[in-house]
Amino acid sequence: QPVGFLAFIDHRDSERIPVGVAYIVDLYVRPTARTSGAFSSLFGAMLRVLAPTYEQVWGNTHQQNRRMQVLLTRYRFSEFDTFQLPGLTSQKYYRRSLQV
Repeated sequence: QPVGFLAFIDHRDSERIPVGVAYIVDLYVRPTARTSGAFSSLFGAMLRVLAPTYEQVWGNTHQQNRRMQVLLTRYRFSEFDTFQLPGLTSQKYYRRSLQV
């Protein structure tokens, strides 16, 4: 049974997303699977799928979502403040290069 999902958009879905960037819009892992390595497997699969097509992957999380901030940092995402999506207040934005 699926224990999580991840969805992203790119420049074809929104003019605000630069060419070469996959933007994570949804990421969910069932609470019962969060300690089983499901997140690691999901993230690893995402990186393998996106790497041939995209240069970077970006995402955001609420300023108070410390759990997600720790996970993103663990997977080599860096916080950046040169990008914002209108209507999403109180967010921190993260990005990671997909180039080896």
